[in-house]
Amino acid sequence: MLSISEFAVGDVAEAAVCSLILPRSERQRPGLVGMVDDTPFFVFLSHEHNYGACKKSVRLRNPGIVVPNVQIEVDERSIGEYDPWQTRAGAFVIDDGKAGVLAGDPQTPGLARFVVNVLDVAKSEITAAFSRWQIVVGSAQDRRVLLTIDTTASV
Repeated sequence: MLSISEFAVGDVAEAAVCSLILPRSERQRPGLVGMVDDTPFFVFLSHEHNYGACKKSVRLRNPGIVVPNVQIEVDERSIGEYDPWQTRAGAFVIDDGKAGVLAGDPQTPGLARFVVNVLDVAKSEITAAFSRWQIVVGSAQDRRVLLTIDTTASV
């Protein structure tokens, strides 16, 4: 459960970077707001949409629960090398000082792939991709998992 102070009811257009949008109906999908270059993007966190993403300025009808300032946790056992063409869409990627979700183009799987960045991390020449990760809020006893992603299950 979420405390009333931990979320707002709204739409993608109202959400800040690193906000999780939880859907209010079965037809909608959860998503995360991040950046591509200097442009805000919304990435659908669903295999059914091939983890597709679009500019946040596009008027999306994806209202729901907006949870700002979420935290990302990765399953360290699911680490692999990041390869833009071989890594599955939906993986959580660390590359060139940025961390985010590898988005796929829903119309052309495997093409037009890019990372929707949600965090800045220490720069390194080493890249990583995590096939299992989750979005959480809170810490210690108050920590709650809001969404778990497993791209290995999306075969």
